[in-house]
Amino acid sequence: MMITIVLGFMIVCVNVWAQQSEFSSNENNYSVAVINRELTSRPLTWSDFKGIPDEKSSFHAFTVWNMKSEVINVKHRKDTVVFSYKAYAELGDSSWVKKGKESEYLLKHEQGHFDIAKLCAREITETMKKTIFLRNDFPAKFNDVLKEIREKYNIMTWQYDLETNHSKDKAAQKKWDDYFEKELQSQ
Repeated sequence: MMITIVLGFMIVCVNVWAQQSEFSSNENNYSVAVINRELTSRPLTWSDFKGIPDEKSSFHAFTVWNMKSEVINVKHRKDTVVFSYKAYAELGDSSWVKKGKESEYLLKHEQGHFDIAKLCAREITETMKKTIFLRNDFPAKFNDVLKEIREKYNIMTWQYDLETNHSKDKAAQKKWDDYFEKELQSQ
């Protein structure tokens, strides 16, 4: 039996903290995310989907994620700006599932959308660590880095749904599930 599944859509909002926060203790754990305002590495559950379902949608669920980030210890050294940076995927409050449509298979597909968010957060964090920012181009270059990486993962989100046909193509879904597992374990 074919199940119509979700069109995952990436909404990326960056919230920046300029001081130390509770997220800093997980410096090297890229699988850490924010779910229900709690820092965690657990997988999604249906109880995390608190948004109001779009009854007009042909999809059974919808995953929205945001980007939480922190900028810590900003220092100016000669002509450069040096700082610590960490990004986290956050499940958006508007993520939803239609009542009676909650299945483990659908949840696994939705987890894939959130795994894309985690991969995006990891790449943003790694890129910020490697990029040299000059005082005179800091804001523009910072925003360019974020924009380029967000666009890459926005495309990946659409590719994920296209290739899996919103999870209907079980072989393609398995391929993506294996990809997410491998990528998230390689830290």
